[in-house]
Amino acid sequence: MTATTASTTTATTASTTTATTASTSRSEGQPSTAPPGSGTNRKSKHFNLFIVKLHFLGDYVRHIRLFGTTDSYSTQLGELAHRLVKRLYGLTNKKDAIKQISKKYTRQRVFRQAEKQEEKEADQPERLSEHHVISHSRNSPLNVLAFVQDGDPAKKDFFPKLQEHLLGRILGRDFDGDTHESFTHEDRNSIRLRNNTIFRHMTARINYTTYDIRRDYDTVNPRTHPFIMVSSPEVESNPNAHPFWYGAVIGVFHADVQHTGSKSRSFGWKPMDFLWVRWLGVVPGHSFGQKQAKLPKLGFIPETDDYAFGFLDPSLVIRGCHLLPAFVDGRTSELLETRAPTEARLNGQIDDWANYYVGM
Repeated sequence: MTATTASTTTATTASTTTATTASTSRSEGQPSTAPPGSGTNRKSKHFNLFIVKLHFLGDYVRHIRLFGTTDSYSTQLGELAHRLVKRLYGLTNKKDAIKQISKKYTRQRVFRQAEKQEEKEADQPERLSEHHVISHSRNSPLNVLAFVQDGDPAKKDFFPKLQEHLLGRILGRDFDGDTHESFTHEDRNSIRLRNNTIFRHMTARINYTTYDIRRDYDTVNPRTHPFIMVSSPEVESNPNAHPFWYGAVIGVFHADVQHTGSKSRSFGWKPMDFLWVRWLGVVPGHSFGQKQAKLPKLGFIPETDDYAFGFLDPSLVIRGCHLLPAFVDGRTSELLETRAPTEARLNGQIDDWANYYVGM
């Protein structure tokens, strides 16, 4: 007998023995020992009275009398709370996690309380006719000179850009992206902030009139709803330009501002609101419109551009907008190469969506 024939005979005998054993076991009422995947791997399950669901059966009547029928309440609240703890745990370094989770939860609760307070202030009837509402609370002061010292690329030239922006508004110049190349160092230094302090806020509310002549509003929140749109100043010189500019708000501020230059009309302190924005631009070569049945496609301006970050007068905002990530293009860190924490991204993020579509 050859080696191949012997091997075949042995395998056949083993298979027959296994099948016979399995058949005998099933006929005797014993659990099957067949290998997984053979179609006979069902495991016996014995009835067990010592499980929590059966243990609670005796308490149902009492609980229904106390809380009502079981379809009147849900375990969803507890499940969602569990999900929150798991998410916060993922943001820790796994060392002394309970303490870190507690700090993060407390911080979130403070943010929510501040947001609710600002929303309550914006809901006052006399403010509904205003274009925008930004709280003038002074609970979150920032020393602007210390604020820019952490090496965040989003804060590059933060203070000079802010001075140019405020000076342009005080002098009544039309918004052009704050490319005030004619401003000198002395001109910028004529803008002073009281105690070099700016005050940060959680939200800005933009009131507008809808197409059916009703009043409505968008709440701009840098953490949850950051995108806004403004009229493009390029349309006047180029009728074929896209009619809107888009930006992601990464900060909502107000400050007490004084203009002391030779062109100053008043030396008094003046409260001024401003938005800190990361700009997006239309993707070159992308055709869109009703004929193409395509949406406008945007992308963040690379950090190498001097005007990738800037400031905006809230009164110029038309309304908030809905941008949808172009998932097929993926995420990238090339537009903002830092992997360190930055004001331009949410906590824990190290890259951005490469492109967005404008929801219309």
